[in-house]
Amino acid sequence: MTCKISFIKVLLILSIASPGILSASDFFITSVDTTKKIAALTFDDGPNIYYTRKLLKILKKNNIKATFFLIGKQIERSPEILIQIDEEGHETGNHSYAHDRLYNLSETGLKEDIAKSQYIFYTYLDKLPVFIRPPYGKIRWHDQNIFKPYFDNIILWTIDSRDYKKHLTADQITERVVERIHPGAIILFHDSNPRTITAVPQIINELKSQGYRFVTISELIEAGANKNSNICEEF
Repeated sequence: MTCKISFIKVLLILSIASPGILSASDFFITSVDTTKKIAALTFDDGPNIYYTRKLLKILKKNNIKATFFLIGKQIERSPEILIQIDEEGHETGNHSYAHDRLYNLSETGLKEDIAKSQYIFYTYLDKLPVFIRPPYGKIRWHDQNIFKPYFDNIILWTIDSRDYKKHLTADQITERVVERIHPGAIILFHDSNPRTITAVPQIINELKSQGYRFVTISELIEAGANKNSNICEEF
């Protein structure tokens, strides 16, 4: 099933967008300040027809809620997985329409990408994501003013698992995350390869043994005393 985007629908999505926030210092979030042993598991690039459901089973078995940053085109291919993610209590965020490098788009192109991708979420969930993670974690610094009317925050990450690196084994991915963990961390994964599916249960077990629990991005922000920001690279 494909979600066709018309000009009228683009106007609709722009009119119902989130009001956003206006503080530049709080708009980009990489972690939060907290003494609580909490962390957010986040997964980019889905829904993936091969791996996302396997990941959902792992999270359900461990009674963990995560945040999925999803690509519009991928949702069009597998909207039922988006619906399952939502129904199982996980949080969804926008990861662009086609995983283009947003810093290469014109202002009009960037607004069209936001409108198209947001409308896809609205079509299947009847609600809009309030968070976005740009592909590669990069936008032009001045483009934040384009995002602010539609999103509460741009979510980056504290720990990059580098699960997309083919030379890293699941054990190496696990070691990398466990060595870098700290309260308030946002951990970046991708639900698009078998190494992630193997590493995530190992990471969950190890961090649970250290007293950590896992929350969504919204819950992490709510629990934090302060948001830690980081500017994206200027192009």
